[in-house]
Amino acid sequence: MNINIVRHSLKRIKLGRILYQSFYKPKAELVYNYNLLLANRGEEQLKNKLLLLEPLQFPFIDISITFLTGKKHWHQTVLCALSLVKVIKHIPSFTIYDDGTLGQEITDLLKKLLPNASIISTQQAEDIVNNSLSRDVYPALRKARDKCIFMRKFIDNNLVSPGSIYLDSDMIFWQYPQELIEYYQNKTPFFMKQNKMPNDLGLICKASIIYETLGIETSQHLNGGIIYLGKINIDWDQVEIWTEKLLKIPNQFNPKHIEQTLYSLLFAQQLENVVGLPDSYYVAFDDDFPENLILSHYVHPLMKCKYMSQEWHRWFYNFN
Repeated sequence: MNINIVRHSLKRIKLGRILYQSFYKPKAELVYNYNLLLANRGEEQLKNKLLLLEPLQFPFIDISITFLTGKKHWHQTVLCALSLVKVIKHIPSFTIYDDGTLGQEITDLLKKLLPNASIISTQQAEDIVNNSLSRDVYPALRKARDKCIFMRKFIDNNLVSPGSIYLDSDMIFWQYPQELIEYYQNKTPFFMKQNKMPNDLGLICKASIIYETLGIETSQHLNGGIIYLGKINIDWDQVEIWTEKLLKIPNQFNPKHIEQTLYSLLFAQQLENVVGLPDSYYVAFDDDFPENLILSHYVHPLMKCKYMSQEWHRWFYNFN
C-alpha cells in the first residue's frame, strides 16, 4: 500500500476526530442540555397543573388498570390515567402500586384525582408475595424482584391484581383505544409492540440467547408498556426455572431485562391466543408518530424531554 495514501487517510481520520470533539459533540451536548432544561421546567409545570385539578366526573366502567409509580413519576401516572378516562369517557378501576417512595401527601393526591383508585403499599404487596412465592421455594424470582424494580410489574401485578391491564406511566392516550377495550372484554392476551428498538434501549434479552438457554423462540418486539395476560395462567414453578437459568447467563444478561423477557416467554407458549396492539399504539423512540395515533409511549430520552416540554401541554390544550 502506498505510504502517502496511508498518511493522507490518517490525517483525514484525525481531522474528523478533531472536528467531532471540537464542534459536533459540544453542539449536541448543548442542544440536549437545552432540551433537558425545558423538560425540567415543563415537569414542574405539569405537577403544579395537576395539583389544581378536580376529580373527573364520569361513570365507572368494569375495566381493571394497574400502575407502578412513586415520587418521581406520580404526575405521569395521573396524566396517563386521566388521558385514558377522557377518551373512553368512563373511569376504570385503578390499582396503583407504591414503589416505596410515594409518601402520604402524594397518596392523598392520587386518591383525590382518581377517587376509585386502590393504593397498594410496599408492605401489602410484600405480604401477598411472601404468601404466594416464598423465598425458600422461589429464590430466583425473589432475587430478581429484589434486584430489579421492573419485576414488580411482573410478580406483584399478577399476584395482587390478576386479570388487569398493566400500563406504564410515561404514556398518553389521544384516541379511543378500540383494540385494547375489545381484547380486554374478550379476555384476549395482548401486549404493546415495538418495531424500532435502538440497541442501547432494548429491555429484553436477545432471542438468540433465550433460545440457547431455554430452547424457546421468542419475539424481540414486546414492550412492557402495556401488558394483559387475559386467559393465561402463570405456572410460577416454570417461571422460577426460567428465571434461575437466565440469571446464570454470564456477562450477557442484564437483570433489568428480566421482566419483559419473562413476559415474552409466557406469550411465546401461547402464540395462538396472543395479539400485539397495532402500531397506532406507538413506542416513541423518535417523533415519527403515525397519523392514526391512539397512544404514545415516550421511551427514548429525547422523547421523554419532548413529553415534558411539549406533549402534556398539547394534551391539556386538546382535552381541557
